[in-house]
Amino acid sequence: MNKERLKQILNNFEGRNVLVLGDVMLDEYIWGSVERTSPEAPVRVVRIEKRHYALGGAANVANNLAELGANVYIVSIVGNDNDGEKLKDRLDKLRANTEGVFTDPTRPTITKTRIVAHDQQMMRIDHEQTHFISAEIEKRMIQFIKGNAHLLNGVIISDYLKGVLTNNLLREVIDLCLKK
Repeated sequence: MNKERLKQILNNFEGRNVLVLGDVMLDEYIWGSVERTSPEAPVRVVRIEKRHYALGGAANVANNLAELGANVYIVSIVGNDNDGEKLKDRLDKLRANTEGVFTDPTRPTITKTRIVAHDQQMMRIDHEQTHFISAEIEKRMIQFIKGNAHLLNGVIISDYLKGVLTNNLLREVIDLCLKK
């Protein structure tokens, strides 16, 4: 693919309505410095100097599409927690339609915390539950997608195997796309 064709493809997202379906995540970055070893265990102690949050997983896909000028409709889940609020706030700043982001009280918002010291990632902590969404949330997602299908120019599925994409949900979305 040449440069001109790539530009043409990227410019085609401007003003398009694209649904992103999948596992949204909040990426947390903690930067600090190591100055000593813990007296409790043989591990380094990181003194936090700054913290940053970014959209991850399907939320990162939504972010990239919004940067390309697409109108994004996102369908996913978050937990009933502070990280879910942070994630939804960031999606709202994209002016993405987040009416399809449902709160699942049975799990935390998927959060990937990376601890970085002296320009090296020392550790990653994953806060997640990966069981499939409930039949009730699945039903609400399908209703949202069907209710907005007439507006959509495309669908992107972003699966990180975190439980959002059930076989039934995928079948419904694929059938809907094939009819359009």
